[in-house]
Amino acid sequence: PDWSADYRLFYFLALGLMLVVVLMLVNLEHSRIGRQWVAIREDELAASCMGINVARAKLASFALSAALAGLAGCLFATVQTTTEPEKYSFNYSITMLCCVILGGLGSLRGTLLGVFLLIGFDSIFVPWLDSAIQNFDLNASGNRLLAFSNWKFMMYGLALILMMRYRPEGLLPSTRVKRELHSEQQIADSS
Repeated sequence: PDWSADYRLFYFLALGLMLVVVLMLVNLEHSRIGRQWVAIREDELAASCMGINVARAKLASFALSAALAGLAGCLFATVQTTTEPEKYSFNYSITMLCCVILGGLGSLRGTLLGVFLLIGFDSIFVPWLDSAIQNFDLNASGNRLLAFSNWKFMMYGLALILMMRYRPEGLLPSTRVKRELHSEQQIADSS
């Protein structure tokens, strides 16, 4: 198939791969190796005393994350049609970090929500607002400061500051992170 002529096929391929990866990660979280990773994260010494081979579990974690990063890199390089390092900028890395922080630390659902919100904001809302500014002749002089797309990273920073101040666990945090950041009474009151 010709990927450059019709991105719908690539979209469905990427969506299918994302669903497979999400299902795999959800099942992995509740598997034996997933529980080993949680035990190592909480206390490595205690995990090794309980009989967990820490080096093997860490190697499995590294191999899985490398495989997922390689899959994402292949998809990204296909869309960009090149593998130049300049295409993956520092701003893009920060945007992905913002997605994780906004959605919720330690939560797959939160990360997906953060990606949906920030990438949706960047791909849909920002171009729409820029075209609205042009259509209403609010920026007839072509001033760069009046283009909303030049302010989006400031908006990301403001969102991060507000999140860290008022909801440091993110929008959909994991229960472990929620317990660590709030007392038991606050969790009972919010439920």
